[in-house]
Amino acid sequence: ATPRIGVGMLAWSSESEYLATRNDNMPHSLWIWSPTSVKPVAVLEFETSICSFKWDPVRPRLAIAIGDRSIATWSKQDGVSMLQLHNNDWQDATKGIRWNPNGNSLLLVSKQHLLHVPL
Repeated sequence: ATPRIGVGMLAWSSESEYLATRNDNMPHSLWIWSPTSVKPVAVLEFETSICSFKWDPVRPRLAIAIGDRSIATWSKQDGVSMLQLHNNDWQDATKGIRWNPNGNSLLLVSKQHLLHVPL
């Protein structure tokens, strides 16, 4: 099998202020870009692979699902915050993230479960 290379995940922030990308041959790194300057604003490094990420619909805050049952959030104002998932039913890798429309909670999706995470 041919290894995957290049940008495999990307997402624009709600106001198009930032673009987040994950390169498939660097699955532990997330790049956050300013599209106006075409320069990275931040590069986030994690110990395990990034499974999914999604921007907050209300403000420029990014939720990042990490393979070790963790969720990170990033904003330029607050930096990175980590949240460890302690739900015993949450054993699968997170396949998707959905924000509540008001930006105060997340819904995590795995192969077999949904998990509501208030922020």
